[in-house]
Amino acid sequence: MVASIARATGLAFHKSRVVDNGAYNVVVEADDEWIFRFPRPGSPRDNAQERLRFLASFAKVSPLAVPDPIYVTDDFVGYRKIVGTPLYPTQIARLPNDRKRRVAKQLGGFLAALHHYEDKAITFQTGWIPTPGADPTGDLCVFAQFLDASECRKLEANLRAMGELGEGVLFSAPW
Repeated sequence: MVASIARATGLAFHKSRVVDNGAYNVVVEADDEWIFRFPRPGSPRDNAQERLRFLASFAKVSPLAVPDPIYVTDDFVGYRKIVGTPLYPTQIARLPNDRKRRVAKQLGGFLAALHHYEDKAITFQTGWIPTPGADPTGDLCVFAQFLDASECRKLEANLRAMGELGEGVLFSAPW
């Protein structure tokens, strides 16, 4: 993999490692500076170019760092590594209240920016917000691996409630 990255990008790396935690990708971290994602065989590639173009566009206005694709080939996508430590949902319960509020404020700002960002070129359903009439819990499995049973029930109830609101209602509330 590193050889194909070097050929396609012209970059030379001193160290690299495979980080095997991507759901649909094999992830290679190089020199603690770059991330390269190679799609796993059979992983969905619907609208891949459109999604990457959206990501690159949104990265310029996002209040939080998001991957900004720099290298896009048929075999992989590469971007600069986002500095920081992942915060998993199971860790949030152990945070002091002031840190929880800080995380919530950052997340709220990010979601507001994302949901108010207009890109007329996006023609696909993202799958994160249920379409009217669809089963709102259909994508629950994406998050379920990070949640305990109680959190799964709460998420499922919230998704069902959102589905009952109907189209357009979700984004009309001020953040």
